[in-house]
Amino acid sequence: MMRVVDFSEYQGLPSQEWFNGLVTEHGVNGVVIQAWGGGPNQGRHNDYYHVAMQRAENAGLSLATYVWPSEDVGRGALDYIKPMGSPSPDWVGLDVEAGSRPLDRDPALVKEAGHIPVAYTFPHYWGTTIGNPRVWGTLPLWLSRGYYSNSHPNRQTVWWPSFYDPFGSFVGRIGAWSRTIGWQFQGTTALTAGGQTVGVDLNIFREWPTPTQQPEPAKEADEDTMRLVKTADSRSVWLVGGGVRKHISNPQTLGMLQYMMSIEQGGGEVPVEELDWEFLRRTTTELGLINLVGWKPNG
Repeated sequence: MMRVVDFSEYQGLPSQEWFNGLVTEHGVNGVVIQAWGGGPNQGRHNDYYHVAMQRAENAGLSLATYVWPSEDVGRGALDYIKPMGSPSPDWVGLDVEAGSRPLDRDPALVKEAGHIPVAYTFPHYWGTTIGNPRVWGTLPLWLSRGYYSNSHPNRQTVWWPSFYDPFGSFVGRIGAWSRTIGWQFQGTTALTAGGQTVGVDLNIFREWPTPTQQPEPAKEADEDTMRLVKTADSRSVWLVGGGVRKHISNPQTLGMLQYMMSIEQGGGEVPVEELDWEFLRRTTTELGLINLVGWKPNG
């Protein structure tokens, strides 16, 4: 599981040493930095957001952000998140709590901007105030449920649970969700790293959504080839040239495709009718560059 902290503009701008210390002193893997929602400075946006994201990236942390209220993704928040040259978050949290009225359009706007939408809320607030807007139940859920009561002596200490229990007694009582990707188990806690103390919320994540990078369109020279490429997030995908389909009636072509599919599926013959081009594009075998005309491995 990933150790993750989140914080807002109210915490100011942590130093680069603090971000570095998150990794080296606390084993933190990721940060969620508020981009929008107000704070001590005038306006909805977090004045420190872009510099904080750059410092977090410099420290090697996974990056995400959140917007409160969630409906502000249609009121300038998304434009503020991604100026040229600024690190891009892996996902955008839609903060649903007091003062927020989620709209069905919110997740779609985040997707259109090239980000993954994630719902963030509290058990009581979602169940009694919001209900379950129809498009929200399909989103990944980042749930806030404090493990210790505010009066518990451990409430102000930095700790990381070895268990994952985001729902507690609320299992089956939070809209359409039966699972979460992340659990905010403790609210504002003084965390000292790199000689600086910053108030953060503590989280553990069992999944961290990352954007799917589509392969670039095949160049004209590649129209009769199928090439294994690496994406920025180290996945292997097949880039299928535009001239591939015209060879599908060739028996040799079908034979090679069957062979490739059988490797992806762990061996055994795959019927021709089960060949699926989109599945083939995503295969992660190590066949390298294949010329679909002459069937000669290249390179």
